[in-house]
Amino acid sequence: MTFKYDLFISHNSVDKPWACLLAERVEGDKSGPQLRVFFDEWDIKPGDDIPIALEEALENSRRIGLIISPEALGSPWVTLERSTAIYTDPSARKQRLVPILKRDCKLPAALARLNHIDFRRESDFEMSLERLLDLLHDRPTRRGIGQSPDSIYHAEDCALIREHRHYFERAAFSTSCIQELFVDELSRAVKDTIAALNTGTLASREGVILRQARGRANYKTPKFQEVIGHVSALLSELRLHIAALEQFFNDRLTPRRQYRECFGWLMQLAHEKSPSDVRQAVLLMDRIDEMRNQILKAINPLLEDAGAAPFPLISLTSDILQRQGMGTPEIWAAIDNL
Repeated sequence: MTFKYDLFISHNSVDKPWACLLAERVEGDKSGPQLRVFFDEWDIKPGDDIPIALEEALENSRRIGLIISPEALGSPWVTLERSTAIYTDPSARKQRLVPILKRDCKLPAALARLNHIDFRRESDFEMSLERLLDLLHDRPTRRGIGQSPDSIYHAEDCALIREHRHYFERAAFSTSCIQELFVDELSRAVKDTIAALNTGTLASREGVILRQARGRANYKTPKFQEVIGHVSALLSELRLHIAALEQFFNDRLTPRRQYRECFGWLMQLAHEKSPSDVRQAVLLMDRIDEMRNQILKAINPLLEDAGAAPFPLISLTSDILQRQGMGTPEIWAAIDNL
């Protein structure tokens, strides 16, 4: 059968700019016969019936490059295109469906069994593109492409940061200080994260191992070593700020278990008619929020380099109080001049 296209690029709209870049690089390749790519923005003309155009293009494409990301796996169009490819080559003997992994996500069984081309790391783009072009030109992949010691160490560091990402997937690194349950729990979570980065083991308070990987001493490239070292220092400093906040409340209020919650403590200060103390407490909580954002901002570029999702930043306590109208008029009045 003669195909009109060598590659059909199936993608979600979130990945469209990158998909366009990939299509341009494939069609611009000069290492063999001219390759033709079906890319919706190029090949579906104004007025075309979109489902019919996609159906015809799928039938007339030798291979279907499925750009895999969390958004793509949730897209009805991408699911349809993936199902079509699997239906026409259920045993994968023709290698018609080519998984192109753009970002980390949980793969369905039908895709997990297929060897993918890994485009998660920007630094590996050229090597991964070479693998794709070899497939499209029906030539064996050249051995050892890009396997310098530096590229191997970088790949290992990317794999390790994807493991360490799990240590920060907790409320301690996603929830504003005013919304934390208890200050001592926040302090414990930060302490556990420091230990997990150093040893590779994250354990619960009862000693149950929750996550295990290699410790931060195993990072090999200067970039990763420097950032993770900086993050460890920030975590240690963060514990001091949390302890300072707890001491601040203990010096001013009668320590009670129910007031170990930041919001409860703040309400008690407002009840005591201490606007200057309320302002100081909010500033201390903002500092804790800002320090955690510094940690996330340091980690996020490494995660993006490794093809993993970055963390959203934490809303500052003062912003939440003002935006959501939490608390009492005394609290609102006290933070007006922050």
